[in-house]
Amino acid sequence: MAVVSNTYYWTPDLPTLRYLRRAHLDATEVIGLIGGAGSTGRSERVLNEALRRAGGQHVETRSFWLARPNDETRHDVSNREVALDRARQFALARARSVAVNLSTTP
Repeated sequence: MAVVSNTYYWTPDLPTLRYLRRAHLDATEVIGLIGGAGSTGRSERVLNEALRRAGGQHVETRSFWLARPNDETRHDVSNREVALDRARQFALARARSVAVNLSTTP
């Protein structure tokens, strides 16, 4: 499961946090994706904690930015495209990891 949130005042958006207060993820594998202008460290930590409190398992979060470069080496591509590509790669890598873990579990 993926939870996506925008960053407002260095924290995940309120609808996402409210949802996670009510959620019972029951050990669901979960990732968090944070969008923001470029200062998202605190927001990422807060989302990670909220996902864990809601019962998420193997929680991992990543930030993607609107104003700050998402990849300093890819100047030929728009920052938005880089963010989408990196988010997709992150989600696919986590999905593969979960699939491998499930296939090796008796």
